[in-house]
Amino acid sequence: MSATKALIYARVSDIKQATIGDGLTSQETRCREHAERNGYDVVMVFPDTISGGGDFVKRPGMVSLLAFMDEHPDEEFVVIFDDLKRFARDRDFHFKLRAAFRDRNAKLECLNYRFDDTPEGEFMETIFAAQGQLERKQNARQTSQKTEARMKNGYWVHDCPLGYVCRRNRYGARGRRASGDGDRNRCDRRNPRALPRWNIYDGGRQIKRRKCNPRGAHH
Repeated sequence: MSATKALIYARVSDIKQATIGDGLTSQETRCREHAERNGYDVVMVFPDTISGGGDFVKRPGMVSLLAFMDEHPDEEFVVIFDDLKRFARDRDFHFKLRAAFRDRNAKLECLNYRFDDTPEGEFMETIFAAQGQLERKQNARQTSQKTEARMKNGYWVHDCPLGYVCRRNRYGARGRRASGDGDRNRCDRRNPRALPRWNIYDGGRQIKRRKCNPRGAHH
């Protein structure tokens, strides 16, 4: 008898978490350990570096996973993922995604949650899905509020404007403005671009104006 075939899904919210952190690799490792304990044969791994909110068709990895199953309609798969929040962080699309897997006769196995198709199990799953959505929206609100507050304090919070380069100030990751130059180290809150010779600080990085040649290269 052949081993049950398994597909692994792993997701982090953005590229930075994938390149600097170890989220995708750690999730895959845990899922592979689960597959080995249960005698599953891992066929493919589908990673995503995108938010779990909103329509799942916007996630390339998830779309590829569903397409892979569509290409093998006669096979049944177990889909393994690390945590319910990796699956989706939107209440409505959580259940739409559940239905998409149900239509493909796929069995879902989450390492931190046991699916239960009883009425009581569906009720509890609804609560957990709603909790994931709540946390996502609260995080987005806090990020927006903190970004606005930093801008009001005279910090540059966006990507470097054309003609600027970034380097850390003497306070490093603490992100405080360097002293010694007085208010010249603050950006103009009304129009920071109007002060090309002043320094702007961003989370411990100093954005300093440089001249550009006609081709746009720094010199």
